[in-house]
Amino acid sequence: MGRAVMIAFLAHGTQAMRNIDIDRSRSFAIVREIGERLRALLKEEPELPQNLEKPMRRLRQLDESA
Repeated sequence: MGRAVMIAFLAHGTQAMRNIDIDRSRSFAIVREIGERLRALLKEEPELPQNLEKPMRRLRQLDESA
């Protein structure tokens, strides 16, 4: 049996909501795709050069203790 999923989309500048019945495998595929896109958008920051590691660590400590 399918699972009802609320899907929001923009149509002519207004938001519309519909219930769409999708099966379990498609639901998981959608979740995986969203996860992959989020990972691509939220990549970890590149490593800092070694000469900046210590000062940045110190700034984080000072910020946390404030």
